[in-house]
Amino acid sequence: MSSALAYAPRPTPLGRASAGAAALHLWSFAPIAPGTKQTYPYECAIKGDGRILSLLGHYHAHGKHFTASIRRKATGKVDKVFEMYDFMDPATFEYDTVSQNPMFTASAPGAVSGLLDVKDGDVLMWDCYIENDSNVGLTYTNEVKTGEMCNLWGSSLGIMPVNCVIP
Repeated sequence: MSSALAYAPRPTPLGRASAGAAALHLWSFAPIAPGTKQTYPYECAIKGDGRILSLLGHYHAHGKHFTASIRRKATGKVDKVFEMYDFMDPATFEYDTVSQNPMFTASAPGAVSGLLDVKDGDVLMWDCYIENDSNVGLTYTNEVKTGEMCNLWGSSLGIMPVNCVIP
């Protein structure tokens, strides 16, 4: 029996690819009204060539569906890479040659499997479908039942940290 140790550069955080500040700005001044059902889309350009190693979506109790995709600069094609449906079961997916992510379905978390290469100018896109079935307006706050978020986090190699938070 033998073993091998391979060197890999240290992964860097993907950055705070989150709609946090955008939602903070919008949802704080114009909260998500009771009875509202809407998809909130966000996007952020990739800077540099490299790979996304992992992704994690985050939303609260009124979030019903979270999707992340990459729009390829070279072709304009949009590739869905991540999807989840339950804030109580947050999904984290790894993109490598070992992990086998669950396939996409209509009601369970899923993701593509394999290496997730990205190029300079590709666009990381994500959205949250929010149903405000409460009797209060939802603002961007860390309150599970009375606030809402639409954040995407992860790790990467070779690309500049993605930071879509508006200062």
